[in-house]
Amino acid sequence: MSDKDGQKEPKSVPLDLEAQQRDLEAAGWERLYRTGKLLWRHPESGHLYPQGAAVARLGQDRRGEDE
Repeated sequence: MSDKDGQKEPKSVPLDLEAQQRDLEAAGWERLYRTGKLLWRHPESGHLYPQGAAVARLGQDRRGEDE
């Protein structure tokens, strides 16, 4: 598929949700289900994040970045 300029759209990369979950659990994140949704509790702050945001936060933590 292409856009108006004739450029091809980048192909999407499938997410490996199970690998993300393993990474989060290995880093001490806790998996929770609230109102039917999967959330992750940050091991230090206790804040809850949806999986995509938790994975991004994990990356920040590993790089030593602040919020």
